[in-house]
Order: sequence, then structure tokens, then C-alpha cells
Amino acid sequence: MFIRIIKYWLHILTMDRRRYVYQCYEYQYHRAMDNHQCWATSVKNLLYSYGFGEVWINQGVGNESLFLKCFRKRCEDIDAQDWSANIQESPKLKTYCSFKSMFVSEKYLYCIEEPHLRNVLSRFRLSAHNLHIEMGRRNKTQRDQRNCFYCKTSVEDEFHFLLCCQLYSNIREKYIPTYYRQQPNHNKFIRLMNTSNIHTLRNIACFLHTSFKIRDRYNRSEITFI
Repeated sequence: MFIRIIKYWLHILTMDRRRYVYQCYEYQYHRAMDNHQCWATSVKNLLYSYGFGEVWINQGVGNESLFLKCFRKRCEDIDAQDWSANIQESPKLKTYCSFKSMFVSEKYLYCIEEPHLRNVLSRFRLSAHNLHIEMGRRNKTQRDQRNCFYCKTSVEDEFHFLLCCQLYSNIREKYIPTYYRQQPNHNKFIRLMNTSNIHTLRNIACFLHTSFKIRDRYNRSEITFI
């Protein structure tokens, strides 16, 4: 979005000064220089915030194409830095940080066609689920007490749910490659979550979709029994 704003601003600067659009901009330019709020002020603040204040002062650039490339790259770099800082500071995204290091779109978003499978994988990656590791965070339960309903003694986090819990062992054999199932550890978990194999990504989503249903049924039966 920002690149389109700056591109249009540069386009206005090259217009014939007799054109109405340019005259409107010239009026806004003077208002911006007096710190009045208007569109030109937004352009000014945008350029300064990304370190290109001299472009505003000069009201133009020499090589427009080169400048736009530099501006786009600066936007991407700053956005990536902000994204990294935000997820590192969020307790909710502790697991997400362990396997997500690049500010890029994930392959599963456009390779998995079924919306319900994309959704369950996305929510799992972002800890937007009802596993005890997340529910306990909301309820302020100590981390080491957020145990799995079924296993009782293991914390029910994403790693436990995907690779360890015996409640889903049959489903895991069907969908998760043997390498990850045998002697699971956090390094294998990270590698699995970072896979770019389309077939594996879809199978992870299928496992999650099925296992969450099993979990819900088991939890309901436990509550009824109690």
C-alpha cells in the first residue's frame, strides 16, 4: 500500500503545474509544511518514518525506478523487524517463534485447497486453539500444571499433541511420517512444522483436524463420567 502512495505522489510531481490535481497538491504541500493534517502531510510523515526525509525536502528523486526499489526494500526490512520483535515479545507465540524465522508466506496457505484444513493448521501454528498450554495461559495456570487430559503427567503443548500423545497414535501412524513419530523430540517437531513438502503439509492438517475431534469427544466423555 505504501509503495502505491509514494508512486502516485511522484506521479503528481511530474504533472503540468496548470493541472487541477497538481494545484490541489501544491495547496496541500504548504499546509503540510505548516503541520496541518492532510494527504500531503501523510506522505511527508511516511517518507520521514522510513528514512527518506530528504526526498520530501527535494520534492522528487532522480531515478524514480531505483528509488521505488529502495523504498520497497526498506519497507520490507522494517516490517520484518517489527514482526520479529512483536512475536518474540508475545508469550502466546513462544512455540511459533521456535519454527517461524522468516517473514514470508507459508506454502500451506496456497497448497492446501480445503479451507477447513488450512484453518486448523494455521490455528495450530499460531496457538489459536484450546490445548491446555494455551487455555492454561489464559487461566494463569502454572505451565507445568497444564497437563494433557489423557496422559495426565505431560504438558499438553503443540509438540505433545502432534508427536507424543498416545490418544492419537493410530491417526499419527496414518498421517505423520515414521521419522518424526519414532523417538520424537523438539528438533523433529521444528523440522516437521517447517516442511515444504505439500503432501506432508496436507497430512499434518488432516491429522490435526481428526485429532482435535477425537480430543473433543474424549474430553466430553471424561466430563460426563465425572
